[in-house]
Amino acid sequence: MSKQDYRIISLPDGRRLAFAEYGDPQGQPLFFFHGFPGSRYDGAYTGQAAAEMGIRLIAPERPGMGYSDFKPNRKLLDWPDDVCFLADSLHLETFGVLGYSGGGPHALACAYKIAERLTGIGVMAGVGPVTEPGALQGMMKNNVQIFSLARKAPWLLNFLYRMQIPIDDKKLMRAAAAQMVQPDVDAMQEPMVLQDIVKDFNEAFRQNTKGVVQEGALLGSDWGFKLSDIQGTVHLWQGEEDTNVPVEMGRYQAGKIPNCIAKFYPGEGHISLVTNHIQEILMAYSHPELAR
Repeated sequence: MSKQDYRIISLPDGRRLAFAEYGDPQGQPLFFFHGFPGSRYDGAYTGQAAAEMGIRLIAPERPGMGYSDFKPNRKLLDWPDDVCFLADSLHLETFGVLGYSGGGPHALACAYKIAERLTGIGVMAGVGPVTEPGALQGMMKNNVQIFSLARKAPWLLNFLYRMQIPIDDKKLMRAAAAQMVQPDVDAMQEPMVLQDIVKDFNEAFRQNTKGVVQEGALLGSDWGFKLSDIQGTVHLWQGEEDTNVPVEMGRYQAGKIPNCIAKFYPGEGHISLVTNHIQEILMAYSHPELAR
């Protein structure tokens, strides 16, 4: 990539949408939807594996994060429209989608709304519907608080985020050691992984905290569609030790999506799922006949 590691397009409503590209520029197009909070940098680690597997990874930033403009009154089902406009701008008729963590619901929104344009649908440790009974069972207290405050006291969540940023690697490791499972703490011991996470988190708040807080409320509310109405085959990957997005969320989604190929990994968390299995996950896009 050049020194300016992002590109910007103008959307029909005048907003800017920023994105980065990783992997093989001539490869199969795959839109990667970052976590929450997140930015285009969340695609960097996955992009390294994508380059080896002939995949062109396109990582757009959602409204209010990174360089993408905030969208007032945003709904989850607005995202597929932004994705289609970006795809059209890149002259892509069809493409795959892969959502990680908070990007999972955005991939499912695409599966629901624009299935005819998708060559593959994947959810990697994806947040499930928070409004369902028992949905937050097993989730770390910090994340439960974020979803609650985003809906009920966004002003307070804005304040708490402003107190946290910018974060550095030492502060992040202290927080991880106190809250995250050991497989994730171990994964973050790799300097490049830790640096990418720090960079990604801080970039999510490049403009301010509004976009992140808005998305927290969005993910914690009714999504505007039912999992049972999703068409097409959805691949789902989930670590069984994950406390950021607990395994119960993955099992719930796998049980509700009509055509879901789910794989659960014993001994893996939220981050270690990616660091240890990203090549296998990307195989669902590069060699779908082998991804079963």
